[in-house]
Amino acid sequence: MTLTLRIEGWQARGLRCPDHQVDLSLAEGIYPISLIQMPNGTGKTTTLRLLRAALSGSLDRDGAARDDIEALARRRGMESEGEFRLRLRCNDQPVTITLRFDFDRGEVKYLTTLPSGQKPGFHPPAGFERFLRPEFVEFFLFDGELAEHLLSARHTDAQTAIEDLFYLGTFAKIHGRVEDFWKEEIERRGASEKKGLIRRQNRVHKLELRLRQMEEEQRDLQQELASVIARQADREERFQDALAQREDDQRRVQEAVTEARQTEAELGEVSRSVLERMRHPQSLAVSFARKIRQLKLSFDRVKLPESAAREFFEELAEEPDCVCGRPLDTETREKLRQRARHYFGSEEVAMLNSMKTAIADQIPSEEDEPSQELDALLNTLKQARAAADRAKTQLDVVRVDVASGDPAREATLEEIKELTAHRRELERDLQKYEDTSTSAGDESTGIQVLRRRLEHAENDLAEITDTLNLKTKKEVLVNLLETIVTRARENLGAGICADTNERIHRLMPENRIRIREIDRCLRLEGQEGGSAGETLCVAYAFLSTLFNRTEQYDLPFVVDSPANPIDLAIRTQIADLVPRLSHQFIAFTISSERERFVDVLERKAQEEILYLTLFRKGPGDLEGTARETGRCEESLDGMLVADRDFFRSFQLDTEE
Repeated sequence: MTLTLRIEGWQARGLRCPDHQVDLSLAEGIYPISLIQMPNGTGKTTTLRLLRAALSGSLDRDGAARDDIEALARRRGMESEGEFRLRLRCNDQPVTITLRFDFDRGEVKYLTTLPSGQKPGFHPPAGFERFLRPEFVEFFLFDGELAEHLLSARHTDAQTAIEDLFYLGTFAKIHGRVEDFWKEEIERRGASEKKGLIRRQNRVHKLELRLRQMEEEQRDLQQELASVIARQADREERFQDALAQREDDQRRVQEAVTEARQTEAELGEVSRSVLERMRHPQSLAVSFARKIRQLKLSFDRVKLPESAAREFFEELAEEPDCVCGRPLDTETREKLRQRARHYFGSEEVAMLNSMKTAIADQIPSEEDEPSQELDALLNTLKQARAAADRAKTQLDVVRVDVASGDPAREATLEEIKELTAHRRELERDLQKYEDTSTSAGDESTGIQVLRRRLEHAENDLAEITDTLNLKTKKEVLVNLLETIVTRARENLGAGICADTNERIHRLMPENRIRIREIDRCLRLEGQEGGSAGETLCVAYAFLSTLFNRTEQYDLPFVVDSPANPIDLAIRTQIADLVPRLSHQFIAFTISSERERFVDVLERKAQEEILYLTLFRKGPGDLEGTARETGRCEESLDGMLVADRDFFRSFQLDTEE
């Protein structure tokens, strides 16, 4: 079933915005496009905050800041109370969310009116809870700040929004329920030693927390490293572009880069050879080689392994006659079996022969030869390291030389150095999560070590409660769930990326900005961010893709300043996109945004558009003109005009 959410209207009283009542309803249904014109300073930001708070219940949670509440209070006047009432329609059922403010106390109380009656607090209808929460509301109640945040992992989690929309969170719930069921079984079955059970449970819990902490730290560092690598590549490309006008400088830098890369590759190859050689103890010290060779000579001296194996005598004891032709009796057969124990079996014989062959191959008669070969490799490694260092130093010298006297080049080069240093630091920090040492015990930072320890701890816990078979089944199911989520996440991300880039191309055909991948945020190809107009277009393209990819939900799309920072040439493309963004589009605008936007929007829209203009009382000529329309509603401090001609002639961007 499709989940359909519509905003029917709202009412504000005693707040920072003028008192007003907005009705977005038609005789049958709701306006598909509503344009609300409000000059800067009238309370547009306040209205948007109120809509967010009402839709998400953000002020009904523990820790809601008093400052956030007081920021909604009226600037002038003595009102100590205010109210905001939002009317929704959820799957054709009326829902009203009321916020009652007590500014003296710095408090707000929520009331939710459902078809079943009124309840104190914030209570979204069943099925809508995953959309009506702070982390998700910002995706369909959209402003320029979110457009910037979509490109920053510190502010927005676009991946989570995708998972919410496509129900991937359901698999996490199943995963959690499976884990809970297993733990409940452990508790139910108990253990013969209660202390042992508690101790093992505590260790499992501790290891789970430690592993989760290390995985989160590693993931954050990997994301930061990916961002640094992308920025570094962008600055390198920018530096090369700056050199393109001077072929000699470009040639010098390219030669130095080639030399640095070549010497670094040679250093890596020699390092691998040294490590491989150091795996053999005879290369580390002559005494090792001497002792190993003596072992082989000792085998030869005592004629080990023997030509006959234990199995020969055991099989002979089963025959009727000996190899010499004499009949075997019971006593002789027993003697053969006893003597057979003094001989190696076939497996031992094969192992000893293999060992002797390996010693002969690895350690020649000159016992110091392996050690000398390692010394030679170490000397080569030293020379390769010196060559790599010289090449790197020369590259730095050449870059500084070609950048000298050009502030832009110098700044780019300095940024490359900082990014390179930061990248190395991050790579060093990430190494601890690959640590395979077990000396740190359960406090290890090595993720694989912690996973093995957790597995052993879970096995110990399962063993004491006789749940090993259940644990095996649990692990199979959990691995299956994780595989499903990983593949679904990858496929959805790739598909949304492709569709978004196609929309970006249609919006800005001459622009090369594209999305590389979707992680916690939108990561661009070869750059960290774009201009305000580019960022807004990328955001529109992403969100329009997101909200039109499935028919399982139908949400409104509310936008603050839909075209303000965008070039006039691109505004027409945005206006063409708007009717397809959602079945209900609400935009808060100022008068300067109308050009090349409203006209195109009217032509593209196939249904009626609602034009509203809300301004604070004060300008006498505007008040008179508003009253003359006959479609004006007045409050104590504001005027709301529902008239297209007034909307198009209104020329006040900022409240006086």
